[in-house]
Amino acid sequence: KRKKMKILICSDSFKETLEATKVGEAIEKGLRKNKRWPKEKEITNMPLSDGGEGFLKTIQMIIKRTQKTQKIDIYEHTVTGPLPEQQVKAQYGVLNETTAIVEMAQAAGIEYLRKEQRNPMKTTTYGVGELLKHIEETHKNVKHVIMGVGSSATNDGGVGALQAMGMDIHMKQHHPNKKITGEHLIQLLKKPTTNNFTKLTFDIACDVDTVFIGEKGATAIYGPQKGGTVTDLATLEKGMCHLAKIFNIQTNQKGSGAAGGIAGTFQTILGANLKKGIHLIAEMVNLDDAIQQNDIIFTGEGCYDASTSEGKLVSYIQQRCQAYSKPLYIICGKQEQTAENVFALRDAFDERDCFQQTSHVLETLCSTIPFQINVETYLQKVESSA
Repeated sequence: KRKKMKILICSDSFKETLEATKVGEAIEKGLRKNKRWPKEKEITNMPLSDGGEGFLKTIQMIIKRTQKTQKIDIYEHTVTGPLPEQQVKAQYGVLNETTAIVEMAQAAGIEYLRKEQRNPMKTTTYGVGELLKHIEETHKNVKHVIMGVGSSATNDGGVGALQAMGMDIHMKQHHPNKKITGEHLIQLLKKPTTNNFTKLTFDIACDVDTVFIGEKGATAIYGPQKGGTVTDLATLEKGMCHLAKIFNIQTNQKGSGAAGGIAGTFQTILGANLKKGIHLIAEMVNLDDAIQQNDIIFTGEGCYDASTSEGKLVSYIQQRCQAYSKPLYIICGKQEQTAENVFALRDAFDERDCFQQTSHVLETLCSTIPFQINVETYLQKVESSA
């Protein structure tokens, strides 16, 4: 008897439109309706995150599914949002009462802002710091934080977060009660003399390889999608260069530019370890084993572009599929980079529908997607492994 074709869906979220679980569900529904594909198929949905939006929920699901001996409790706390005057409810997790799981986007996520509100000169990580301070004060047994950074609206180098955590900030022409945003970095006067405002240790799960400053730095690569104008970006880059000089930040460290530079600053000031978010998650779900055990892999993200190769989840899945010679399909909202087997919603549907009915158009796309594998070769392979 011929075994069923085994398909693994391991997608990221589509930023601001659809969480990873829902992306996987829509792809699965479409494939089950698709008459171009073999009828007998077994589909596994394994939602993933590389540190950005959905990081906390992904870890929560992993713990529930696979870690019988571990326990994660979810809490909520009201903090400053990406705009200094904004208030948001941010969730965080506590794992086995000793480790906090923090998703930076819960406090400083770009999804909190309408397009016309986005301006990295005016946004802050202050709320991230408030959340960390609350965790340290409330959960006395928590000594370590795993923080997913990504999907942020900010470019303040994480200084806003350090300010909220209690670090003394010395600046020119700055009111002590004002929350620091990206435009204030150029006013920094000196590095803090001590970091005794927190005893927490940190692993930072970075979603990109971006360095701190320069052409491949935080501001140049991600400033435009956070709403920065050409003039804004020039000012922000000067501020980031100034911050790097004042704080002695290793500007060429991969990942240091993640989430507007918070990763590099936390590494320098708090001794944080920078890790690839997808590596951390992949280890927790035994992703390599899952890829090897399936015949065809699907992954996806909101926009497949030049930043995808900067350490993002999809590029990691590409590498692992190549390592195990597994066919890979990439589903995205928008495609700006050429690659094999990439299917974009915007190429087939109206832009408005892509944003307002993402799940529906994703399902429709996958219900017609071609089976781009030599069927005879594939069936021989399946039968030989049965």
